[in-house]
Amino acid sequence: ELGPVNIKKAKLNISISPETYVAPSTGVTYTRNIVIKNDGIGKVDTVYLDRTAAAGFTYGAYTVTPGAGVTILNQSLTGNRYQIITSGLAIGQSVTIAETVTINSASNISANYMADLIAIYF
Repeated sequence: ELGPVNIKKAKLNISISPETYVAPSTGVTYTRNIVIKNDGIGKVDTVYLDRTAAAGFTYGAYTVTPGAGVTILNQSLTGNRYQIITSGLAIGQSVTIAETVTINSASNISANYMADLIAIYF
């Protein structure tokens, strides 16, 4: 008779800070932080984040910062896909992408702001 079986699988969650942004006018540039955290019970080495180019926004420079205990081995942004290769994103560990975003159009800012991050996978 077999007992319980645990499958060690990573579960990646994403949070965005600030969650919303109210621009006083167009042309405003600010920094948005995207935190990718492993809330699963397995480890993952490579993380991808796909982003659409939301209407009314221009994206600028970005940095990737590892959380405690994480080493970034490589990082890239090709088109709208971030790729982050780590020494292993274990349970509870995270990486943060800080990117500059310029608001070019005030139309549907809040909806577009949250909708432009569409997929995270490993």
